[in-house]
Amino acid sequence: MADQEREDAFAKMPSWGSPAPRVQAAAALMALARAEGAPRPDLEKLILELSRDPSPAVRHQILSRVNMLFHANQPLMW
Repeated sequence: MADQEREDAFAKMPSWGSPAPRVQAAAALMALARAEGAPRPDLEKLILELSRDPSPAVRHQILSRVNMLFHANQPLMW
């Protein structure tokens, strides 16, 4: 479970430090899923895992880009 204090701070002002490889990887994963244009089980597994990541910044990258799945994997998007 995520640290509640970190969750509260992120809810007030979403931000993260740099470099943040996990945050950047989550954003890149969503771009890759869009570029593939079709469901891929390996990407779906990673997206689901990162959408439940303890870091709010990582989850934010996945959830703020969920529209990228519209053509690639609508069932996962919804």
